[in-house]
Amino acid sequence: MRWLKDSKSGSVIIGGQGWGNRTTQLRTPRDLAFDRQGNLYVADAENYRIQMFTIDKSSCAKGQSPTNIYERMMAVYGDNAPSRTTVFYWVRRFKDRQLSIENDPRCGRPITATDDQTIADVESLIIEDRRITIQQIADILSISTGTVHGIIHDHLHMTKVSSRWVPHLLTPDQRHERVQACQELLTRYSTAGDDFLFRIIIGDESFLYYYQLDSKKSSKQWKRADSPPPTKGKQEKSVNKVLYSSFWDYKGIILKIPVPAGVTITKEYYANILSNQLDPEIKKQ
Repeated sequence: MRWLKDSKSGSVIIGGQGWGNRTTQLRTPRDLAFDRQGNLYVADAENYRIQMFTIDKSSCAKGQSPTNIYERMMAVYGDNAPSRTTVFYWVRRFKDRQLSIENDPRCGRPITATDDQTIADVESLIIEDRRITIQQIADILSISTGTVHGIIHDHLHMTKVSSRWVPHLLTPDQRHERVQACQELLTRYSTAGDDFLFRIIIGDESFLYYYQLDSKKSSKQWKRADSPPPTKGKQEKSVNKVLYSSFWDYKGIILKIPVPAGVTITKEYYANILSNQLDPEIKKQ
């Protein structure tokens, strides 16, 4: 008499003297092992329930060869039966008196570390330091970099991007002053119209090198298909340079003056330029 039953509830699933044409396909097994009475335990891969398959005494599993046991498993499980290698592995364990179907104890962290607590820990580390690397997170939490990568992309849906360049990083007060200046300009434009734009003069500073390098685009040359490409030596920027203060309006440059070496541009320096040099140039126009 052979039967299959749930090891927890003990309820019989299938049974009978012989399977004949009534061979039933069972769920794919995960692991199998034997006890001292010859009972074969099967761990179900679908829900990991432990099921038990008992063979009658006349064909006790203890006396069966691995090949016969594999053939018996094929008769019950069909295409879902464990592989021959798996059966031979468990028979060898059984002969060595290793009767447990659980994995042997191992040192270190469990294989999977993707749980709610770990996800929360990863998110907390990222919020605390937006520039933290995957390797740093893995080292702090003692998990693999692959696990960290999966949590960040699959659970937190985050990506690491480069910072966007902006002209200046302004303080709240500086931003407020710029908003006020823009509002004042808009108010004056609404009153004076385009004539107000024609009176705007812009000033800035820029370094001018003694010689400028050719850009890659400007150094391009036409050539025929069978002629060799042109070559040029590697160039470096000139070490010598001069700082220029320039002022211009909608027509073009009004004033450009070199800043003497060692002079720091301050509000007093600018006030002197505006009153003694720029104002006379404006009056000439």
